[in-house]
Amino acid sequence: MKPFISLFSRYFSFFIVFQFIIGCSLDFFHQKHSFFKPSKIINNQNWREAKILIIGSSRALTSFDSRLIAEQTGKKTVNLAIHDTGPSIHKLLLELAIEQNYFPETIILQYDQREAEPMHGLHEMDYQFLPLIFSSKAVNSYFKDKMGALFVVAQYVFPIWKYAYWNTELLFPIPLILQNPNLTLRSDSIGDYEYPESFGQLLPCEESDVKPTILYNNLPLFEFLTTQQYKHGFSCIMVTAPTYNFYYQFNFETTYINGSTWFNCEPKFFYDEIHLNAAGKRAFTNKFIETLSANFSSFD
Repeated sequence: MKPFISLFSRYFSFFIVFQFIIGCSLDFFHQKHSFFKPSKIINNQNWREAKILIIGSSRALTSFDSRLIAEQTGKKTVNLAIHDTGPSIHKLLLELAIEQNYFPETIILQYDQREAEPMHGLHEMDYQFLPLIFSSKAVNSYFKDKMGALFVVAQYVFPIWKYAYWNTELLFPIPLILQNPNLTLRSDSIGDYEYPESFGQLLPCEESDVKPTILYNNLPLFEFLTTQQYKHGFSCIMVTAPTYNFYYQFNFETTYINGSTWFNCEPKFFYDEIHLNAAGKRAFTNKFIETLSANFSSFD
């Protein structure tokens, strides 16, 4: 029995050390490359000079032309949005940027939350932040709040766990990164991304048929933004991007630009019902800047 225990202990110790080295090496690899936007936020020194930061999900990526905003406002603009994410990640993106010494003048939040967000369990895009769990207090706190302290401890003891075979988010992009170290997922040099022209599949729309969808009042997010505005001195503008054949309606008091009422029945601007194409992106950004200039002194 003792020889068995001794042999088991030896191999188990070897496994612990081996997986720790491999896991930490992969974390370091992801941190030093910018395939995922969280790592790019950390690595891109040029982004720290941005005066306008755009935060949101895919609709923030495909609706805002950051170059056009920069040209017309004279203020460097960077899009930090990540597709398929919710308000908890949008909050984390801002926390990560602040932690990395970003000093924006304006935060633009593309907001269209329809219902309460699940508090627990990991979503696919959460894995993009896992390699930063050791190096970022904001990321560490996010996973501790969402998954519990035991989950975070497990990442320290078994860092290879996050690269298990079922995690396509972290494991499968590695060959692509090795081929092109400058590659970034759905992001150009200033964080933007756009869809091509595609509107043939959309059903005909009449303005009289456009119906509202009520948005969810995310008080914790809004209170966090208010606190950060007071603490760091930036202004925050909440906006909803255009939608086809319906629009979003706020049932709570806050300052916002409801762009979801724009272009409702103009399929030439849409890739699908909730995403603009390249032409729609430019049209929306131009109208958005006009609205900003008329209503927000920081864009005069």
